[in-house]
Amino acid sequence: MAKKTDTNKDYAIALYRMTLDKSGAELKEVTRAFVHLLAVRGLLKHADRIINEFINYSKQENDEKEIEITSAHSLSENVVKTIKQAFGRNVTASTKVDASILGGIVVKTTDKIFDASLKTQVERLHAELS
Repeated sequence: MAKKTDTNKDYAIALYRMTLDKSGAELKEVTRAFVHLLAVRGLLKHADRIINEFINYSKQENDEKEIEITSAHSLSENVVKTIKQAFGRNVTASTKVDASILGGIVVKTTDKIFDASLKTQVERLHAELS
């Protein structure tokens, strides 16, 4: 029986562990049993959130990272590749152009922002001189 303290993340972690190294018919059966468990516990309405937690947990377990790189001008593939390498092995990057940052880059990860933009440097200099 589910504990009142079970969270969507708890279910996602359980699903991850149950499906690890499974494929084909075995994976299908484990997935079917998990969906049945959610139905019995009245948790199907949480399925989307559990799936999102599953995806996030899976990425964390496989050391996968997503970053967003913002620059004043479009970046070459080599520059994007170099930035990705600074953040680890399994990194996917999306890029965005924002002329208002003037130059440099801003890199956002899941939990941090690395701001090396010219705009921020000018603002800091202005604050120090004021």
